[in-house]
Amino acid sequence: MPFVIPEILFKPISSKMKRFIAYPVLLIAVVFATSFFTLNANQVNSDEDPQVIAMYMYADWCGACQAIKPIMEEAKPEFEGQPVLFVKMDMTNDFTAHQSKLMAARLGLSEIFEKNEGMTGFVLLLDANTNEVLDKITTDDDKQGIITKITNALE
Repeated sequence: MPFVIPEILFKPISSKMKRFIAYPVLLIAVVFATSFFTLNANQVNSDEDPQVIAMYMYADWCGACQAIKPIMEEAKPEFEGQPVLFVKMDMTNDFTAHQSKLMAARLGLSEIFEKNEGMTGFVLLLDANTNEVLDKITTDDDKQGIITKITNALE
């Protein structure tokens, strides 16, 4: 028996049938696109994960902050391309303090932030995986001291 093509395939598709077919196809396309972009957004390259978080407790009105700020800015470029995340917790006013608290929560640093809330003028070096305080940078540290502390924290 020869292969016979059903006659229905030669008839034009009605607009109702087009809609009946189009909606499920569109739904499948949206689901596929959403899952594709979600997977890509959630793929994290472990090479880009920070190993150390340098949490700078800062306020505009803090004298120690003003003293340490230029030294930190000089030292930071030494760590370009390295797994160090520099985070500034700004306690200058209620708004910036609240924003800093939200950022700390997002980074999983709420406990450390709360222990140091209201204190300024130093940088805590934290293990990014355990949130353990590895070292503390203060106004007693010069540029080389800061570089040494961050380098040691990376080891």
